[in-house]
Amino acid sequence: MVDIFGFCKYSTKTAFGRIIAGKLPEGQAEKARKRKKRTAVRKQKQITDDTLFCAGWMVVITSLGAGYCGEEILHLYRSRWQVGLLFKRFKQNFSVTSLKAGNKNYTETEVLLWLIIWAISERQLFLAECFLAGKWDSLLILQI
Repeated sequence: MVDIFGFCKYSTKTAFGRIIAGKLPEGQAEKARKRKKRTAVRKQKQITDDTLFCAGWMVVITSLGAGYCGEEILHLYRSRWQVGLLFKRFKQNFSVTSLKAGNKNYTETEVLLWLIIWAISERQLFLAECFLAGKWDSLLILQI
């Protein structure tokens, strides 16, 4: 892991900044490299060795200070990314484009409702895939 502290100056303002880079597990790194290669082929561009090397790392730029260790920050951002992906799935699969921001309780209830609906639909999708693939063992285990 690489953890660099510094200052960034833009125009007349100076701000604290921190760059944290953590190496991805080999399986994830290989998937990221394959995605980069596919994108380069699709866009008819040459891919560099530097790009393939960087695809194996997770890089976070933050203003969080030394009160947090680099591992904590990477963990927080990974968790935050998963929440972002969940909202992306809501928008894609259920046509959720916006949430009403009137009342905090209303918004929390609506998000929980979409989460429940998503979980039910994911389970139904899994059961359908098992049925179509003829994996009766998986279906029997889930029914118990």
